[in-house]
Amino acid sequence: MTSNAVLLLSGLLLGWLTLAVCVWLAVKIRRELRRRRYGEPADHEELLVRYGRLMAGALEEQALGRLLTVEIPREFGTTRAVLLLPEGAPPPI
Repeated sequence: MTSNAVLLLSGLLLGWLTLAVCVWLAVKIRRELRRRRYGEPADHEELLVRYGRLMAGALEEQALGRLLTVEIPREFGTTRAVLLLPEGAPPPI
């Protein structure tokens, strides 16, 4: 190989390496800024487990149905909520 070809290949290699490092840094900076602005991401699995335990701990089915179809939608400002039950289960309300 000639000297020009070696210089060309090393220049291209360094260019691609620089581009990869810049993209990697941009992604890291963006993630850090998002973490600072919004905080740590929520652990959805833990939230679902806690919510499920609270709902399973409800003793009265009618109270649970009222909570899910009336009280929670009112807090969130929704106009309509439907309680979906497994097949064969009696309606709580």
